[in-house]
Amino acid sequence: MPAVFDHVAVPSRDPETSARFLGQILGVAIERDGPEDEFVCLRLADRVQILFSPATEIAHHHMAFRVTAGEFDALVQRLRHAGVPIGNDPEAPTNGAVSDPLGGYGRIYFSDPDGHLFEVCA
Repeated sequence: MPAVFDHVAVPSRDPETSARFLGQILGVAIERDGPEDEFVCLRLADRVQILFSPATEIAHHHMAFRVTAGEFDALVQRLRHAGVPIGNDPEAPTNGAVSDPLGGYGRIYFSDPDGHLFEVCA
């Protein structure tokens, strides 16, 4: 059996704010995790977790999510409603386009308050 992805720890200056931001966009509730509740966690499909951890220095991450067409449309609306710039090119993540230059239904990039680049494609 191939390995199954379990979690990723994402450094954040304010883990609660970062987790709440991404959780709201993805439509996922946040919760505390870790032996001392030091992580703010988003639980995704297949038991995958994103753990936001406190950090003073941030090395920017790029994470991509695949969703259905309906979820993609809802996610784009949540981002626009929140005033978060989006774009379909990682080199121009604020160009406003949502079409997929690779031929899929749609693809967007957006950044969180810490500067991590998130990608969503359908």
